[in-house]
Amino acid sequence: MRNFACLIFISLILSSVSFAGDNPDFTYLEPNGVALPRASFGLGVVIEPGFRLAFLTGRTGPNEDGSYSSDFETQAKNALASVATLLEEAGMAWKDVVKINVYLTDRRDLPVWARVRDKTVGVSRPSGTGVIVKELAAPDARIEITVTAAQRVK
Repeated sequence: MRNFACLIFISLILSSVSFAGDNPDFTYLEPNGVALPRASFGLGVVIEPGFRLAFLTGRTGPNEDGSYSSDFETQAKNALASVATLLEEAGMAWKDVVKINVYLTDRRDLPVWARVRDKTVGVSRPSGTGVIVKELAAPDARIEITVTAAQRVK
């Protein structure tokens, strides 16, 4: 079970494995014949034993006063900033992120999300999933992000 927890994602068929992104501790899966997702999502990341893991609760993007801007970009930036704060609290950074799941309430927000995410995440290629949902638990929220991160135990 412990080894299973250390192995976040592995492809069933590996015709090639290469390193991508900015964290040489991870093996980023990029098998021949499988198209990479758009932007900064990768196909998968292998985490070997000897890493500590952080599983962050979904973060929406409220303003400091708890209200939600009607502007999607503001919500996306706020949600990513909240994730960055949690990563910092865990002693981690964006380069340690191995999986990002995003839930959007409007498909039309995808291009803005991709731009904001790419600027924040950088060259790293964590695995990820994007889902369009009818609504989120917070009525005015248009985005929710969950993140898993891993860092080599020193």
